[in-house]
Amino acid sequence: MRYRLRGVFAVATMCALVAAGCGSSSKSSTATTTTAASSNTTAGGSGGGGGTVRGVTDKEIVIGGVAEAKNYQGIDDGAKARFDRVNRSGGINGRMIKYLPVADDGSDNSRNLDAVRQLVTRDKVFALAPVASQSFLPASSDYLAAQKVPFVGWGFMPGFCGNDFGYGFNGCLIGNTEIQGSYLAPMIKISGKAAKDVKFAFQSEDGDAGKTALRDFGDICKKEGCQVVYTKSNIPLNTTVTDYTPYVQAIMASNPDVAYVNVSFANALGLTGALKAAGFKGLMVNFVTYAPGLLETQPAVAKILEGTYINVQIPPAEAGDAASKQVIADLTASGAKPFVSFGASVGYWSADVLVQMLEKAGKDLTPDTFQAAINGGGGFTYKPVAGGLGPVAFPADHTAPNSCTSLVTVKNGKYAVALPMTCYPNYKR
Repeated sequence: MRYRLRGVFAVATMCALVAAGCGSSSKSSTATTTTAASSNTTAGGSGGGGGTVRGVTDKEIVIGGVAEAKNYQGIDDGAKARFDRVNRSGGINGRMIKYLPVADDGSDNSRNLDAVRQLVTRDKVFALAPVASQSFLPASSDYLAAQKVPFVGWGFMPGFCGNDFGYGFNGCLIGNTEIQGSYLAPMIKISGKAAKDVKFAFQSEDGDAGKTALRDFGDICKKEGCQVVYTKSNIPLNTTVTDYTPYVQAIMASNPDVAYVNVSFANALGLTGALKAAGFKGLMVNFVTYAPGLLETQPAVAKILEGTYINVQIPPAEAGDAASKQVIADLTASGAKPFVSFGASVGYWSADVLVQMLEKAGKDLTPDTFQAAINGGGGFTYKPVAGGLGPVAFPADHTAPNSCTSLVTVKNGKYAVALPMTCYPNYKR
């Protein structure tokens, strides 16, 4: 599962390069007060009011977040838009959400830990949402667990797996117990063939993570009944590839219906372009080239990606469904521009999951009552709006991925939804 994350970071980096498209030029939430009420001084406490619980008073709940700002531009806008809607409707059990600006860790591990500590000790947050950073390492997630601070975000780092206080909005994506059926099922559907008749070629980069990913794909094919005609993880890591000919020739010789390009952003573009130039007529799919705003600012990239598919775990704004309309409406009402960047989506859906959790936790809000409501008894299942995230559930998804995805294609130089957000069965390893 770790291998897939290489693509996640590649998309984020590309967003940083095309900030005018991927980011947001809307009002920043940095004007929000950054210090919680001074009466909130303790982590625990049996009651939800009177200043006995850190980040909770009779009138407000303090929420913060941490992210790589350059890689998730617009993340503050997305989270703030969702929390603002809560406040416009009267808050949660009579309490307003006091949302602090996302702390920027600058993609630095030590800065991430420092930011997390300050949010707890200085700003007295009750919870963190969003959390989205490759620098969110166990030192940070373990610290939050020790302080009984729940955190919600994109579950691609270890702290979201096997940690009772870590809540990935799509579950645990690494070190998990199951394989996501959403890897292959969408492309089988797009092919128009029965699964047994679909031939897959899987191309990855070299390294243990890439090999693990290809084993997962092969295992899913066995479950689905599709055919694996080519599987290689031999593109060099951390090296600029100047000639894709050997990989293209090997893929085409296997005569696949679908070429799964499970590589970094640069290699996805290079290999896709080379396959097209060589006359490949099959379907091509990757995980990494969906970045709203990118195609408009990079016409050469749009040309390469024309007709290809991207497996996307974030609800795409292009869907025009209830979820995407709600995000745009909330951004507008919050004073931000109605452009749903990748970062805005991560922020918004992280906040949306936390809102439902806080509602279930009830008025007597403490770290213990929150954990009991989400992890204890019957647990918690997120209820998505149409087209939104899948129904992530806890405690089960502390150790398993939520296998819901959409399939985006590039058509006439623009992103378009080929398959809406759909949930697929997972498979045991």
